[in-house]
Amino acid sequence: TAQWPPGAFWSVATDQQGNVVAHEIQTYLWLATLPVDTKVFTFSNADQVIGFDKFACGWCKADYDMKQRFSNVTASELHEFLRDNGYEYFIIGGLETKRYGYNATVGLINDVASSGRFTIAYQGQQAIIFKRV
Repeated sequence: TAQWPPGAFWSVATDQQGNVVAHEIQTYLWLATLPVDTKVFTFSNADQVIGFDKFACGWCKADYDMKQRFSNVTASELHEFLRDNGYEYFIIGGLETKRYGYNATVGLINDVASSGRFTIAYQGQQAIIFKRV
């Protein structure tokens, strides 16, 4: 019967005193500026995207297969997947770091950011939303 605060699974950043200084949900809130049903891919649970009235196919085999490749997908392969499946955006941040590890997450972010195939649509302190070029 533990009491869970709203959004307990979101990542937060704290300072040395333990004070929260950034919330991952702040980046997800930016999704509300996009039209309803905009396709946004996430390597995490699609519910976080769907909760902001965007479309993420949590039940599609292609999406599932891409999520399984997180640690070894290249920016080029990710771009092709997003294009072929009609995704305009994808989000990556703290939730992926918890699931796949810091090194794998930062590696993919760096590959995507330097590939020339994506632009940063929005960057928070705990997550980044990339737009496919």
